[in-house]
Amino acid sequence: MEKYIGSNVYLYDKQKNTREEYRLLSSMNGIVLEHTETKEIMINPEGEIILPKLPGGLLVRPALVWKVKPGPVKDMTVSYLTKGISWGANYVMELTDEGFQLAGWVKIDNHSGATYQDAQIKVIAGEVNRIEDNWRIEEDDMILYTNTEKASPEFTEKSFADYHLYKLERLATLKNNQTKQINFLQVEKANLKRYFECTKWSEDVKILIEFENSQENRLSLPLPKGKVKVYQKDSEDSSLEFIGEDSISHTSKNEKVKLQLGTAFDIKCTHIEKNSYRKGRYEYKEHKYIIRNHKEEALIRISHYIHEPNWEIIESSYQYTKASSSEVVFWFYAEPDSFEKVTFTYRVDRGLHVKVEKE
Repeated sequence: MEKYIGSNVYLYDKQKNTREEYRLLSSMNGIVLEHTETKEIMINPEGEIILPKLPGGLLVRPALVWKVKPGPVKDMTVSYLTKGISWGANYVMELTDEGFQLAGWVKIDNHSGATYQDAQIKVIAGEVNRIEDNWRIEEDDMILYTNTEKASPEFTEKSFADYHLYKLERLATLKNNQTKQINFLQVEKANLKRYFECTKWSEDVKILIEFENSQENRLSLPLPKGKVKVYQKDSEDSSLEFIGEDSISHTSKNEKVKLQLGTAFDIKCTHIEKNSYRKGRYEYKEHKYIIRNHKEEALIRISHYIHEPNWEIIESSYQYTKASSSEVVFWFYAEPDSFEKVTFTYRVDRGLHVKVEKE
């Protein structure tokens, strides 16, 4: 209808068996017509709209036509960009006594309006810049999972320009309006670290798992960004139970992957600023964390941020590391059904420092 904006059309009334001429003003969010003689405006009129012949440039079906000068070349390769095809990565992780198993899937959505029969499929992982209107097919929650332990990945990976290219080692058909998932990663018996993180902002304690994307850990494949669903087996009936999910960004090999699964049910954390006082040019602040652990032994990480300059810790009940200029980190194990207390004092230099430089 947009091709006819500004053109004359006819409005046919079946009951009166009449046909009047109008000019089409708009077809967005309804039909707006202007009577060619009276200049009256009609909005969403009743009746049938009769269109004249096809306007120039409108084809009955989509087509692309090249005019090629004859030459000696017999075969030609044509490349073009199309909207309507998108891809993403999905991961399924199973936590085990030995560590974890990880399966990765490339999910391809084809809404381009065409079917690609026996196509060679390649996908590029990375942020490829394109200047165009914003459009995107959002990822849904559909995921294909298999319990086949010996499944072999069907993609090969290589570095390409500043990205990573994954090539399907067989031909595949992408039907229009179809979602297809293909395995590209299968890892077993990899190692991870599971711990619980506390902060001063909340009593809720985060459940975190962390692993190395390294060859020593049976990985070392660049991981495209995507959603990771995590499961754990129930020992009573061997069924896999969903225990959380998170997303990862593009992760190159030999980098760490950290996932937050949720908040702990049986571990709580309370932060107290016990005291704050000043002596001379120094201001002193005393802090206490109380960890209430009502489950088995748990590895705890306390992350405490100090948003002040010129500070130093002068007393602490546990060993700590200075992760950055504003973060102090404590690592320790909380015993089963225990109350662990972590206390520390830091001071801030409030004195005025003047630096004089000689010319």
